[in-house]
Amino acid sequence: KTCLVHTRVLPTLGYPKPIKVCPRCVATPEALEAQEDIILSSSQKSEIVAMVRKVYKRVMGSRIPINCQNTIEYQLAFEPRPRSISFQAQPTLAECALFPGLLVQAPFGIPQDKIATIEVQREERRKIAQERYKKEREEARVRELQREKEREEAHRKMVELRKKQRAEAAD
Repeated sequence: KTCLVHTRVLPTLGYPKPIKVCPRCVATPEALEAQEDIILSSSQKSEIVAMVRKVYKRVMGSRIPINCQNTIEYQLAFEPRPRSISFQAQPTLAECALFPGLLVQAPFGIPQDKIATIEVQREERRKIAQERYKKEREEARVRELQREKEREEAHRKMVELRKKQRAEAAD
């Protein structure tokens, strides 16, 4: 335990947050991002991008580069020229395909009927959650009214007891 003096994120090993590592592990070239990409499918794309940019700016202190094109340029470490990869939607394909020159062709993705089913299920879950929330709020309101009645009753009894004690003390 005394040799674990450094901290580092190791997402490829399942540690997205910094963990303690030994000096030898710090020198090991471990990837600093997750191995898989995250794909978001939403009708509110601009809101997602705005939120990602805001959080990234707050956490990292710099702006995140956002690419909204079908071509991505990237450069590997110690390479003089940047590379590029292009993407095309190909509805006739059943699976993704990679062609020479880094051109990716893929089917359109989730069918519209599946998206509609997902949205219907999401709406049903939202309605159930809303009903549950209303029910819990009503139960909390009823409990609070009951507690208030109990407090009023206890206060009334205490006042009567004090009056009775004063009357007995006066006699």
